[in-house]
Amino acid sequence: MGIADPCPLPLAITIDAAHGHEDRANARTQLLGGPATAAAPSLLGSLADRHGLAAAFALEPVLIGA
Repeated sequence: MGIADPCPLPLAITIDAAHGHEDRANARTQLLGGPATAAAPSLLGSLADRHGLAAAFALEPVLIGA
């Protein structure tokens, strides 16, 4: 069993822009993406508790795009 990247397009764009530092770009992408993926459900849940479910669903596409 291997480890798959859940967001291959942002990783591919980052590696393409790295120009000789692909390993470093890959590592930084994974280090930043992991905590963001872990924190997003809690942040959306907190937003839904405070401002309603519609506000959380309205913000979700913005977070996905970011």
